[in-house]
Amino acid sequence: MTLFVFGEERNIKNLLFITTFKKGAPVVTTRAHLQHIITEYGAVNLYGKSLKERATLTIGLAHLDDREALTKDAFELFKIKV
Repeated sequence: MTLFVFGEERNIKNLLFITTFKKGAPVVTTRAHLQHIITEYGAVNLYGKSLKERATLTIGLAHLDDREALTKDAFELFKIKV
């Protein structure tokens, strides 16, 4: 089981949650390894969820100021409305 806990570490230039990585950016773990995410806005269990379901659940954990941009990206990537 993998558990990720995020605190409030905001930077205007960088979202706490991102939809994609820059080309060539290193990735330490795969999304298949990520099971639980906990933030000050809630907690989710992503085990067995599709990419679309993961996007919807993760957006709900983002800071309110970031949700609009993440929702737009989710629509562009997966054609889903959150």
